[in-house]
Amino acid sequence: MTTSLDSNPHHLHPILSLFTLSQSPAVTNGNRTAAFRELAETTAETLAVERVSFWLFDASRCSIYCANLFTRSTRTHTDNLNLTLAIDDYPSYFQAVLSEPVLSADDTYTDPRTQEFSGGYLESFGIVSMMDANVYLEGEIQGLICCEQVGDQRVWMIDEQYFLRSVANLAGLTLEADRRQQKSRDLKNALDSLAQSQIKLIQTEKMASVGNLMAGVAHEINNPLSFLKGSVTNLHEYFEDLIGHLALYEALMPANPEILDRADEIELDFLRQDLPKILVGMETAINRITAISGNLRTFCRSDHCGKTAVDLHDCLETALLLLKYRSKATETRPKIRVTCEYGTLPNVSCFPGQLSQVFTNLLANAIDMFDEAFERADVPLTEPKLHIQTT
Repeated sequence: MTTSLDSNPHHLHPILSLFTLSQSPAVTNGNRTAAFRELAETTAETLAVERVSFWLFDASRCSIYCANLFTRSTRTHTDNLNLTLAIDDYPSYFQAVLSEPVLSADDTYTDPRTQEFSGGYLESFGIVSMMDANVYLEGEIQGLICCEQVGDQRVWMIDEQYFLRSVANLAGLTLEADRRQQKSRDLKNALDSLAQSQIKLIQTEKMASVGNLMAGVAHEINNPLSFLKGSVTNLHEYFEDLIGHLALYEALMPANPEILDRADEIELDFLRQDLPKILVGMETAINRITAISGNLRTFCRSDHCGKTAVDLHDCLETALLLLKYRSKATETRPKIRVTCEYGTLPNVSCFPGQLSQVFTNLLANAIDMFDEAFERADVPLTEPKLHIQTT
């Protein structure tokens, strides 16, 4: 017994089915899994067929795999079924598929195009009739939709074949939309990657500019610093000579009231005690400036001479020194308390300038986190603490 779509009241009306499918968001948006499910289910109900599946060619185009299978009796879907058909194993079938828009086999066991599946696939699922339609994308066959009749044989009517071709075209539109979506995602990822690269490039150029500025500052500091270091050393010697000479005057010359009054006026005894302390303080300050200058040179070192063995703690101290101003209290947060717990580490062969910049960026990010946390906090936060430990 054979029937057409329009003569069977149990079928969904094909025109209404196609109109509904063409308005499906899954089809128009390229949601392949959802679209294949909807297309397969509607096809099964419209044609009153037991099994409807979508098959796609793999990248090598040497085989097809089942992307979706709908079983009408159980109303179940299986996505990406682990079922593959190699073209070389079924040459007659694939030759027919690749040359005919629709393959309709009323008797799969006697049709020369499908009898290759007997002895395995057909018997396993009880398939007696098949109708397949090609799914095209940009003029090339990408796969097919397959209707498989179970039970009584089926004579496929011309209107059923037209309907299946229309569903296959909708599947092609789904693949086209999916490809557009994938290209959009790829373009977005490429643009995001480009934006990140630009940010890194800007940051690198900014760090290079800062490094050049620091290198110039360090160079300009060195000349007057060397003068000060030598001058303080000379001042020590001159002061000792003057004090010794003054003591000799006091020992050999008789006391003069006017000189004694002058000594009291300028607090000579206090000057003798305080001036050495001032000189020591100046030496300490000079040494501190020397350390700062060295840290600046380390930070902005171009590393053109290659790797060198350095103490990582020196790189950390350089970073802490450069960021010391940022740890001070602001209008929104208290001072950041920085503690260091350094272990015993061997010198490491590296580029010290680059490593100091890495530490600086890490510590700057930590300070940024404190700033953001205190700005957003609805309740007062505890004292911010930054603890650095090496081992």
